[in-house]
Amino acid sequence: MGMFKRDRQVFADAEPLDDSYEPEDIRERDEELEKYQRALQPIIDNRPTSNIFLYGKTGTGKTVATKFMLSHLENDATEYDDVDLSTVWVSCENLSSSYQVAVALVNELRESQDKDRISTTGYSQQRVFDILYEELDALGGTVVIVLDEIDNIGHSDDILYGLPRARSNGYVGDVRPVIVGISNDFQFRDNLSPKVKDTLAEKEILFPPYDANQLRSILNPRAEKAFHDDVLADDVVPLCAAFAAQDTGSARQAIRLLREAGELAQAADSDTVTEEHVRNAQDELEKNQ
Repeated sequence: MGMFKRDRQVFADAEPLDDSYEPEDIRERDEELEKYQRALQPIIDNRPTSNIFLYGKTGTGKTVATKFMLSHLENDATEYDDVDLSTVWVSCENLSSSYQVAVALVNELRESQDKDRISTTGYSQQRVFDILYEELDALGGTVVIVLDEIDNIGHSDDILYGLPRARSNGYVGDVRPVIVGISNDFQFRDNLSPKVKDTLAEKEILFPPYDANQLRSILNPRAEKAFHDDVLADDVVPLCAAFAAQDTGSARQAIRLLREAGELAQAADSDTVTEEHVRNAQDELEKNQ
């Protein structure tokens, strides 16, 4: 017998416990989604649209809500002949300046059109901005620009000044850029320069930490899909929710804890995932923090 073998599986489909999983509906964020819908509605109405900034700690639903809303927006926009909508998404997790963000945006736009990427070095910032404006203008219509974890750029906020003013300054003519900024730092806006704050004129949507009941609501449908019937002890999901709520109120943390508990049960060749597996999983995750 080899080192690796497929024993009895506690998991029916572990995909719902993966960070990349996109649920069919967003739970416990009705108020935030309603605000989001109002902020995006002008795009469907073919009117100028305010920039939108989402604030909240990691795991509070900002990114998944944005993917959910943009998916619906893109689908609904196809019903209207006079709505020309494109979206571009850049993660700023490893970017620390407006220059790097602009390069990433250019390359994301070019990649979608099978065009050559530009180098990450060797250009002035203004030249990169000019290339970005050219790529945006070539698309035309409304372009929603999602900057995930935008707080990583710190004080290098020129991109947040240049994009909103590109149309009024004559850098673009046929496109309406709309910035959707996603920040884990509630203080990010306070650190922006006064001219950027004035130019953004954004709508803010706050995503508070989840409480234990909300986390249970989020975990339950994922658990039903992820595990075989009768595998989870009754106290597993509530305990995962309680641990995460006591810490940061992060759904991502609660989901990872549930997955880790399942993996520990699997490794132990257990027929069920128990409270003990959850507590051991919590210890493991704390060690790795």
